[in-house]
Amino acid sequence: MRTIYILAALILLLIGAHAESEKIRQFKAREEEFLAVDVQRLNKTCASSITVKFDWSDVSEVDLVTYGAENHCDRALGGIERVCVDAVGRNAVRKQIATVICGFSSQRSVWLKDRVLRYKIDFKSYNDALTVSEYLQNNL
Repeated sequence: MRTIYILAALILLLIGAHAESEKIRQFKAREEEFLAVDVQRLNKTCASSITVKFDWSDVSEVDLVTYGAENHCDRALGGIERVCVDAVGRNAVRKQIATVICGFSSQRSVWLKDRVLRYKIDFKSYNDALTVSEYLQNNL
């Protein structure tokens, strides 16, 4: 009888873990849908065809549902848009940025290599757009 209770408890734990994973997958899919709208705005502003994606590998589930990744990534895209206010900036962005990857870290960072702009989101930092625009103004 004890074995049955243990098995039942294990099954409930597995079901709960699967349900949580499904909830997180749905949340990530929703964030990516919202980001697609932001990418359209970025590409219109910059007359570009930049692709943007998330690197979910370093984000905790708690931070993900608490802070909202799309908002932070969109602010970083806003930093790119600030550079595109004139023809010189738009041309630099089009030539040097093909992809943006928004990832996660306990310390914010931004770098550009091989036409890939990587932005590590620290959910507790502010001024994402300013950080990205200043980086690009100094490195494009």
